[in-house]
Amino acid sequence: DECFFLADPDDPFARTEATLTLRRALSVLDEREKQAVYYKYFMDQTVRDIAVFTGQSKSAVQRTIDRAEQKMKTFLTDGGTKG
Repeated sequence: DECFFLADPDDPFARTEATLTLRRALSVLDEREKQAVYYKYFMDQTVRDIAVFTGQSKSAVQRTIDRAEQKMKTFLTDGGTKG
């Protein structure tokens, strides 16, 4: 499970909750933001690699990642509610 680092790996309930929380946080992102986050954190790609793959500049990719991280942080600190 990709969310093992968010919860005790020996606690299947905590892992399930972490997975659901991450999915809800990702749901607030637009497709470009999801793609950038996926490649950076799940595929372990550099900003440069993502830029090459997506045809964007490195600075545009970094802004997209920064915006996505801020959106997810806000979502999570607001208790996981949209809007």
